[in-house]
Amino acid sequence: MEKGHGNPRASMVFEFLNSLIPQFLDLLRASDFEFTAFYLGTAQRNRQSLATPMVRPWGTSMDVEDIYDLIPELMCTKGCYECCKNFGVPSRTQVEDERIKEFLREHSMQPGEAQGHTCPYLNEDLPEGGCSIHPVRPLICRLYGTAPNYMCKMGVMPVRPLQEDEEEEIFHLYRKNFF
Repeated sequence: MEKGHGNPRASMVFEFLNSLIPQFLDLLRASDFEFTAFYLGTAQRNRQSLATPMVRPWGTSMDVEDIYDLIPELMCTKGCYECCKNFGVPSRTQVEDERIKEFLREHSMQPGEAQGHTCPYLNEDLPEGGCSIHPVRPLICRLYGTAPNYMCKMGVMPVRPLQEDEEEEIFHLYRKNFF
């Protein structure tokens, strides 16, 4: 294909479109087309970069972090542990359970024991918040407050909460890839 036929503006557009082709092909080669389409829509709505989680080699399986990246960040109210105290022991997949066990080993921590409906990993004495396993918390903890069926009872929500179809797609991908 000829570059813009001598027109500088057309040449610039041609080069721009040509630079997008490798990224587009990487997206098409992603291991899950539904995930690609969903991520593209989410990224555009959140104005996030499309670069990292989706550029995967052909045939590479989805990582649980790819799903976590679809969930908006929630800034909890300092000192609020309502969900941790009343939600019970968070359900998790084997992948998430292994991540938690590895995190506990790396930080010389012991697995916690639930007290009634309180999460075993709630530690109100932590200066940065109550979750002692925050970096590896399971999907259900990450969704709380961000999704229509898991809204925070205290009214805290991200700038752009998930829509019902996005919540449904996240659960679909989670079950499809980690159960």
